[in-house]
Amino acid sequence: MVIGAGVGTTLAIGYMLTTLAAVAAASYSVYSGYQQARASRAQGKAQQRMAEYNAEVLEQQAAAERLAGRKKEEFARVRATQVRQRHRYLKAKQQVQFAKAGVVAGEGTPLLVASEEAMQGKLQGLEEIWKGKLEKREHFARASALGAQAGASRMQGQWAKDLASSRAKGYILSGWVKGGTGMLGALGSGASALGSLASAGSTMAAGGGSASGPTGQQNFMNTGGGPSQQYYWNTGGGL
Repeated sequence: MVIGAGVGTTLAIGYMLTTLAAVAAASYSVYSGYQQARASRAQGKAQQRMAEYNAEVLEQQAAAERLAGRKKEEFARVRATQVRQRHRYLKAKQQVQFAKAGVVAGEGTPLLVASEEAMQGKLQGLEEIWKGKLEKREHFARASALGAQAGASRMQGQWAKDLASSRAKGYILSGWVKGGTGMLGALGSGASALGSLASAGSTMAAGGGSASGPTGQQNFMNTGGGPSQQYYWNTGGGL
């Protein structure tokens, strides 16, 4: 029975050590899950910040394109005004030349020349304005494309953050599942070992009870040809 008690103590200590190891492993699994979740969230936020920075840069470029388009249109209007003024000047100069030559400016060739000059001035002025409008449209088209890219960049950043958050939840859940599974496995093994110990103790107790008595059991054995010799074995607890 002393030997059985020693074995029981050893098994109990082993069970305690196994349980402590399981608790430590479970705690590490949970801690590792939280650490991975923290790293995942940090990565998602970093990606979102980078996407936001890229979006701001693209929006600045879009604003610069719109500004350039407006300036091109303004310059085109200025050029159109200059063209019309130049043609008016040429028309007036021609009228002076016709007057010096004694030609009547309001009829015949002088009139045709003056009308042609005025028409050329208007057409070239409109052409300059049209060119300015086209250049403005091109700049605004590029600005719209840049704005769309900025919106896409922000959306990608938000997706990256949401994905990182989902992964973080998965890491935490995985840590708890691994820790709980390991803990349950260790507790089950320990419970099985304790059950085996209890069964062994019951068997030993039952065997010891059937062999005990106030006096030992006497066995007789004839070991030779002479008189019988008596040998006694004390199988109980008495003398």
